[in-house]
Amino acid sequence: MELPSIEEMHNYNDSTRKLMARLCDLAYNDKHDLGIKIEYYGKQTDVEFLGLSTEDQVFLVFRGTEYSGVNASLNDIKTNIDFCWHDFDDKFPEYGEVHQGFLIAFYKSVDEIIEFINKHKGKKINLVGHSLGGAFAVLAAAHICHHERFQGNYVNSVWTFGMPRVGDKKFKHFYNNLLSLENRTKRIVYDDDAATKVPPWLIGYRHVGQEIWINKNGKVL
Repeated sequence: MELPSIEEMHNYNDSTRKLMARLCDLAYNDKHDLGIKIEYYGKQTDVEFLGLSTEDQVFLVFRGTEYSGVNASLNDIKTNIDFCWHDFDDKFPEYGEVHQGFLIAFYKSVDEIIEFINKHKGKKINLVGHSLGGAFAVLAAAHICHHERFQGNYVNSVWTFGMPRVGDKKFKHFYNNLLSLENRTKRIVYDDDAATKVPPWLIGYRHVGQEIWINKNGKVL
């Protein structure tokens, strides 16, 4: 399998979307026949992701909520329901607040995330995730752009599928505008997916990125 180019990852197209969805599926299953070397991370934490590398870019693909085992499922459920607010950065409260459960789980694996991208310095970074994994992809993009920018790590794209809301209005502005990630983030929503409607808008949560909505007939809007 040939992975998309930097330009194909940066700009939306259906073939790239389908390929990213296939990579998301791999995040739940160690077995693959793609002919590509894949590194697996986070097996001992709440955030599992696989890493792929090409000559000029890397892909980090985050696993979503795990249903294959009771313990894994309970850990993910605890993460999902802990939607109290927490500053994205304690030193800069003006950057907004995010879902506490997502943030706590993310920081358990942040060292492994940075370790992987630092193994491939100078390569463009693509972050991909399904459901809960989409939330981790967004937090990873914000963290890398905010904290790692002086290390030369550049986020080329973020692709999420069925992602829940991650932060508040201030975080949305910080992510979309201050970090300039809005056009680099393709947020795929399939029809009336309930996962994309939580946590509730009424308590202050907002989506980030550029929405790509696909109706039940497969038409992309």
